Amino acid sequence: DEQAASILSNYPHYGPGAPVHWPQQQQIPIYHNRGEWPFVTAYWLRAAKVADNDTVASRMVRALVRGTALNLSNMELFDARYGSPWREDGDASGPVTNSQRQLWSVAAFLSMVHHTIFGLEAEPEGLRIQPYVTRDLRNDMFAGSDTLVLNDYPYRGGRISVVLHLPPPGGDGGSYAVDAIEIDREPHEGSLVTPSDMSDHSRIDVYLADEGEREPAAIAERSPDDWRQIFGPRTPRIDELAAAGDELQLTISTFDEETTEVEYGVYRDGERIADGIAGTETSFVDADVDPDAPQSACYVIDACFTESGNCSQHSPPVCWFGEEDDEGGNAVQHFPANEFVATGGQESHDYGRFHYGEWGDPGDELVLPSFEAQRDGHHQIELEYGNGSGPFDTGITAAVKHVEVKHTDTGETAGEGFAFMPQLSTWDRWEASSLVSADLEAGQTYEIVIGDHERAVNMSVFEHFAVYTGGLGGSDGAFNHVNIAAINVLPR
Repeated sequence: DEQAASILSNYPHYGPGAPVHWPQQQQIPIYHNRGEWPFVTAYWLRAAKVADNDTVASRMVRALVRGTALNLSNMELFDARYGSPWREDGDASGPVTNSQRQLWSVAAFLSMVHHTIFGLEAEPEGLRIQPYVTRDLRNDMFAGSDTLVLNDYPYRGGRISVVLHLPPPGGDGGSYAVDAIEIDREPHEGSLVTPSDMSDHSRIDVYLADEGEREPAAIAERSPDDWRQIFGPRTPRIDELAAAGDELQLTISTFDEETTEVEYGVYRDGERIADGIAGTETSFVDADVDPDAPQSACYVIDACFTESGNCSQHSPPVCWFGEEDDEGGNAVQHFPANEFVATGGQESHDYGRFHYGEWGDPGDELVLPSFEAQRDGHHQIELEYGNGSGPFDTGITAAVKHVEVKHTDTGETAGEGFAFMPQLSTWDRWEASSLVSADLEAGQTYEIVIGDHERAVNMSVFEHFAVYTGGLGGSDGAFNHVNIAAINVLPR
C-alpha cells in the first residue's frame, strides 16, 4: 500500500492527463515520447482507484472525457502537454501517427465508466460492485444530479442497470464508500453479485456514503514552461573503454550545451558504482577492475539534470574484452561462417560477407562443429546477422532462431536460448543479435547449433498476420530467413 501511494503521488504530470513515460526525450517526435494515451490513462485511473488517490483519479477522468469531447471521437493519443491530437514543433512535431475510433481508446473510456465509476469488476463468481466516485468529481462533473445511471449493461446473457445514489456535494478531498446495495429493490449483503442473484434484467441500486472529507491526495506536477522539468538530458555515450595501467578508463562523450547542467553516473554490470560526476568531465577511471582479470566488465552511463533530477536514457553498453583487435577484444572468440557446417541455404558472398543465403526454413541448421573455451564461467553467444526482410520500424519478420551450446564429448547442453534478429531495412547492413548464455570450462571443446525450434517463430507464422501488406511475411506465408556471417563467444 505504501509503495502504491508513493508511485501515484510522485509520478510527474504536466498536462491534462498522464504522460506515458518520464522524463521526455529531447529531439524525438511526439508519439510515446511526449504522448498521452487514453488506454494508459485508464490503467493509471485503475491504479488510483486501488490506492484511493482521489486527486490522480479525478484528473484521469477529466483527461479521458476532455479528449473524447473535444475531438468527438476516441483518439489514439494526444500531445501530453496540451492534450491536442497534433502539435507543430518542427522536426519533433506529432503525434507522428494518430487515428480516430481507436479501439483501445474506446476500451479505455468504457473502463472508466464500467470499472471505475460504476465499479463493475468481473470475477469468476460474478460481479464485484465497487464504485469509485471522488468528492471532487461529485462537486464538479456530477454536480447536476444526485444519481448516476448505467442502463442495460450486458452480463452473462442478461442485462443489468446500475444506479449510483450520490451523497450531497460539498467538501474537498477523498472518495465515497458503499453504504448499501439493493438488487431489484431487495437488500443485498456484500459487494459480490452472482448470476443467481439477478434476473434477466435486474436493477442494482448502490448507495454511497460520505464518511468525512480529507485532504486531497498528493500529485506531482511539473511546470510545462521549464523544459528541464519535462525533459531528460540527451543520452551520453562511452566513446572508448581502454586499459590505463592496472585500471580501466572510460572516455565519455559530452553535449556542450548541457555540460554545466548535468552530472554523470556510471554503472558496472548493472550496479551504479559512481554518481555526481561533473558534466565537464570527459573520462572516468574504474580502479576496482584489473584489465588483465579473467572476468569482463560492462559499463553504461547516464546524465541527470542537477536542477530537476531528470535523467537520460542509459548509454549503449560497452564491455571490456581485452585489448582491441579486429573482433573487438582479444578475449573474444570469433568464428566466421566459412567454419560452419550448413543444412539448407546456399554459399553466398553477397552483401560484403560470406554467409549461407536463403537460409532459415524449418529444418535448416548452422553448426560450429568444435571450439575450445579459453576461460571458465559465464559466456554469451552473439550472432552477426543481416535481415533485410523489412523496415526496422515495422514488420512481422524479425528472425528468431534457437541457439544451443553442447559439450562435444558428453553431448550435455552448456547453454541454450533464442537469438532475436530484427529487420534492418536492407540486406547489406550487419548487426549483432540478442545474446544467449552458456557456462563453459576452459580447455573443454563445444559445438554451437543454430536452428529450428517449435518456439523459434516470428509473427509471420500466425494466421492473424496473413493480411499484413507492409512487406514479407503476410499473404505470401511465413518468413523466418536470416543471413548469419559469424558467431562471437564473449567471456563474462
